[in-house]
Amino acid sequence: MNFVHFGIVLGILCTKYTKAACPNGCTCERQNLDYGEFVSCTGTNIVSFPKDISRSKQTILLSNTNVDTIPKDAFTNLPNLIRIFINQNKKLRTLPSGIFNHTVLKKLEVVNLNRNSLTRVPDHLFNNLPKLRQVYINGNDLLEFPSNTLRNLPSLSQLHLEKNNLTSLPENLFDDSMTQVVYASFADNQLSSLPNNIFKPIKNSLQSLYIEKNQFKFLPMNALRITGKQFIEVTVHSNPTFCNCSLAEFAIWAEGKILSQGVTCNGVNTALNKINLTHCEISTTTINIPTTKTEPSTTKLPSTTKTPTEEITTTTQEPSTTTVPSNSEVTNQPSTTGLPLSTKQPTLIVSTREETTESSTQAATTTPAPETSPTPKIATKIEATKPSVELTTKLPGVGDTESQDTSDENRKRKTIIIAVSVTAVTSVVILSLILCLFHTGILSTRRFRKDKVVIYDAEGNVLMTEKERGT
Repeated sequence: MNFVHFGIVLGILCTKYTKAACPNGCTCERQNLDYGEFVSCTGTNIVSFPKDISRSKQTILLSNTNVDTIPKDAFTNLPNLIRIFINQNKKLRTLPSGIFNHTVLKKLEVVNLNRNSLTRVPDHLFNNLPKLRQVYINGNDLLEFPSNTLRNLPSLSQLHLEKNNLTSLPENLFDDSMTQVVYASFADNQLSSLPNNIFKPIKNSLQSLYIEKNQFKFLPMNALRITGKQFIEVTVHSNPTFCNCSLAEFAIWAEGKILSQGVTCNGVNTALNKINLTHCEISTTTINIPTTKTEPSTTKLPSTTKTPTEEITTTTQEPSTTTVPSNSEVTNQPSTTGLPLSTKQPTLIVSTREETTESSTQAATTTPAPETSPTPKIATKIEATKPSVELTTKLPGVGDTESQDTSDENRKRKTIIIAVSVTAVTSVVILSLILCLFHTGILSTRRFRKDKVVIYDAEGNVLMTEKERGT
C-alpha cells in the first residue's frame, strides 16, 4: 500500500509540474528533433500572450491567434530561447521597444514575424544580439523601416523584408558589424530606388539580392556596382523597367551572374541578351578592372558573327600595365590593387531603338594603345589620378551584322554613291552620243579634207570650196 500511495503522490506532482511548464491552450514537447524543447500556442481561442512558460524552452510558436499585444517582458525569463516564431496573428500591429532584450536572449538565432499586421517596428528592435542569424518580417504592412532597427549583429546572415509596403530603405540599414550577410530580400514592395551606399557595409559578403516586384523604372546601379566578386544572384523581374540604354551598365555588371527570369519588358520577362543595346553608350567612373588574368567561371552568352572587342585606354602617372582577361566576361569586380571608387554618377544616353539580338561581351586590352572595332560599341570612361585608372571602354554591339549593315547611315551613303554613279554614267553616254553624231555628219553638212572645206548640197553637188581656217 505504501508503494501505491507513493505512486499516486508522484503522479499528482508530475501533473502539476506539466501544467506549470505548458501554458493553457498550448502544447509542449520536451525534445523536438528540429527545435529542441518546444512550446506551441495556436488557435483563435488564445487572446493574450501565454504566461508561465518553462525557462528551459528553446523554441516558441505563437500563430493564428487573436493576440493584439505582446508585453515587453514576454521573454525576460526565457534565457534559453533560440527561435521565436510569431506568425499570422492578424490583430498584432506593433511590438514594444526592447522586447528582444539582448541581456537575456544571448542564444537567440532566429526571429520570424511573418504574416502579422505590423505597420511599424520600433527603433533598436534587433540590437546587440550576438547569435542572431535570420530575421523574417515578410507579409506585413510596413511603410518604413527605421535605420537603427538592426545594430551590432555580427552573426546576421539573412534579412527578409518581402511583401510589405516599403517605399524606401535607409542608407544605413546595415552597419559595419554585419560582415556575414549573404542574403537580402526586399521583393514585392513599392521601392523605386535604393540608397547609393546601402550595401557598403556588406559589399564583401552579400551573394543574393531579391528586388523583383517593385517599382524600379531604372535598376539601382549606384547601389549594385559596389558589391564584390562573391555576388552571384540577383532578381529584378516584374518591375516597370525601361528596356533601353538605361540597362547598358546593368548588362555589363550582370555578366556571369544568375539573373532569374531576366528583365520585364512591356510585361514580358526577357533575357538580358535578347534586348538590343548595340547603339548604347554609357559613361561611368566606377567599373573596376582586375589586374590579373582569371578564368571565366560561367558560360558565355552566344556571340554574333563578328567577334566583339573592348577598347580600353589606361593612363597613370607612373608606367604600368592593366590587363583585362581576354575572351572572358566583363564583371564588376573590385580591383585587387584597391583602387578607390569615384562617386560620379553614370551619364546614360538613351535611345528609343529596341530590337531583339544576342551578344557576348568580351574584353581584350593593353596599355596604353587602344584597339578599334568595326561594330557599334558601348563606351565607358573612367578618369582618375595615380591610384586610379583612366579607362575608356568600348563595348560590343549586341545585334547581328545584317541589321547593322542596313543602318540608316549606311543606307544614306549607298544612296549617295548610287546617285553619283548614275549621273556620271549618264553624262558619259550623252557626250559619247553627241560626238558620234558629229562624226557621222548627221548634225552638220560639213565634210573636212586635209586643206580644204567642201560644202555639198542635198544631192551631193559641190556648192562651195574654201580653205580651212584652222577651226
